Amino acid sequence: MVNRPVSQTPNITSQKPYFILKPIVNIFFELLQIAVGNRQDLTELPSEKGWLLLFELCKRHSLLGVAFAGIKDLKSAHGDDEGWLLPLVKYKQWLGVASKIQQKNLMMLDDCEKVCNELTNKGFAICIIKGQSNIANYIRKGHDEIFPNCLGMLRSAGDIDILARNKSQIDKISLPIKFCIDDSLQQGKKTHVTYHHTDLFRIFSYHNKIKSLELHYRASYLCSPIRNKRLQKWLEANMPFDKNSVQYGEIVLPTPPVSYDIIYQLLHIYKHLFESGIGLRQLMDYYFVLSRWNTENRDSIIELKRDVYKVLCGFGMGKFVSAIMWIMQKVFAMPSDLLICTPNEKEGRYLLKQILIGGNFGHYDKHLKKDKGRGTLSHAWIKSMHNIRLVFHYPEEVLWEPFFRLFHFIWRSLQLWRFE
Repeated sequence: MVNRPVSQTPNITSQKPYFILKPIVNIFFELLQIAVGNRQDLTELPSEKGWLLLFELCKRHSLLGVAFAGIKDLKSAHGDDEGWLLPLVKYKQWLGVASKIQQKNLMMLDDCEKVCNELTNKGFAICIIKGQSNIANYIRKGHDEIFPNCLGMLRSAGDIDILARNKSQIDKISLPIKFCIDDSLQQGKKTHVTYHHTDLFRIFSYHNKIKSLELHYRASYLCSPIRNKRLQKWLEANMPFDKNSVQYGEIVLPTPPVSYDIIYQLLHIYKHLFESGIGLRQLMDYYFVLSRWNTENRDSIIELKRDVYKVLCGFGMGKFVSAIMWIMQKVFAMPSDLLICTPNEKEGRYLLKQILIGGNFGHYDKHLKKDKGRGTLSHAWIKSMHNIRLVFHYPEEVLWEPFFRLFHFIWRSLQLWRFE
């Protein structure tokens, strides 16, 4: 391998990659398809500048670790053919990032186990949701996925999210909230109570200082009161406690069954669309959930798809689901027989454009970046302006959001959680 000089990394943070960088975006999609096992090679080999742009695209969507798995597969296929190899300096940088991601995941799994054991001993039924619960789903075609060298350990870790209810009174939302408030006061911290989760402060090894995790008492919510009532009824009837667990070496964590995640994780993505934007990392999580769900339910998959789609339509998400199915095909090359419903190309293209512009959690969306450090009214205004772009696509959730925000303010101010 020849060590070639590397030019300064191009800045794409202020551009709209779906239009300006469309050729490299298509190669980006192909690299992800190689990483998940749906492609063998790239149709076009990137230039040196192309590899730098690929690195930046993977970075803005928190997919550097998973994409590196695709690069390793390319390296195995091409050997030291200088025609494809990315610059040595950039390869080493990518390798270093992937190694740090693995190390962080190992520490986070250990922290998850400690917190789960503590909450269980205090009388809570608990379950790791989103985030770290996805590691076990990352199974690629034609690869032996053995912990800790599995693809899931290259997934960029976020926060720890735990769903918790008191075992003796499983329907009491107020109990985990009161526990978090009292626990935080003992540590000199003030917890932030919201409609669906609150903070729980602990010392985490990957930060080596006290940080908060999100303890959920409601897994999620919708702004429309009718849709939200329907959703809460479904969530209460399908509590994921004591239904599934995953072993990572000597660590065993309670996680939701895939029958829960096939609805819940798509709902989580839907909510992020109106909060801070969607990233391709979240969609990759759902790609592996959907793949695993199909694998585990082959004998009855047609009927199950019909049932799942009906539930999601009941939450007002029918158009969103069809858009996500189109993205599953476009970005990850998911086979048609694995999709929940018929893809909607028009809605899918619009949604993918918003995803590519905003990056992971909307960090690169210039409209949302204006919200940093502003007050409550300014935050409400910027959020409304962000959501108004979606009103012709998802009108119900957009139009109900200001009313839910008012209800949420009253709910928090009067501490109405005490009566739940």
